[in-house]
Amino acid sequence: MTRALISISLSPPEILQVSTVMASQAIPAPLPSNFIATLWKIVGDPNNSNIISWNSSGDCFVVHDADQFLHRVIPRYFRCTMYLSFVRQLHKYGFQRCYPPEMPPSSSAYIHPSFNFYRPGALALIRTEHSKSQEPVGSNIHTPVSAEDQVHLFESVGRLTRAQAELAPRLENLHAHSQEMDGLLADIRHTFGRREQFLTYMAQSVQPQFPYQSEESQSFEFMY
Repeated sequence: MTRALISISLSPPEILQVSTVMASQAIPAPLPSNFIATLWKIVGDPNNSNIISWNSSGDCFVVHDADQFLHRVIPRYFRCTMYLSFVRQLHKYGFQRCYPPEMPPSSSAYIHPSFNFYRPGALALIRTEHSKSQEPVGSNIHTPVSAEDQVHLFESVGRLTRAQAELAPRLENLHAHSQEMDGLLADIRHTFGRREQFLTYMAQSVQPQFPYQSEESQSFEFMY
């Protein structure tokens, strides 16, 4: 059976690129919990693609074989020994069951609004209900930027960086075209200048030349 999946490396270029920009701007990138970071690593590992992987749209992950997941994957990353313990942990973080069209009946899929293949910066927004309730009221008074705002800023910087990278070649082409136009205009001015000089020279060359007549010869002609 062919499964639609998206493979992902542990350090996506988007994360590295945006992290570099944010580090240069002294903006701390929010970090996800250990469980969420490990889950992201497991789902994106190509070696696990026959057991667990992203769905075709990248908005949820699918456990293709729960038995293999329990015996081959969970022991390498988690302390729990039961698949239901892993599912309970997902529920604690707000994941829900979902049913993507391409998923076979024997598989299980889970979704969370902030667990998305295309939004790695949103992982920090995934927290347990207990951790949310532990936040003191008015804590944002001591925190200049909230975690959610940091994530949105993190993604905005990424979009702007990609847009700048896409515009850079176009700006270089426009600059080169402008230089070509400047050179063409200089050639046109030079050509017109030489044309004006040639026309002036020709005008002077075709003017009639009258012979010089003395005053005596002119008066003689009138007297005659």
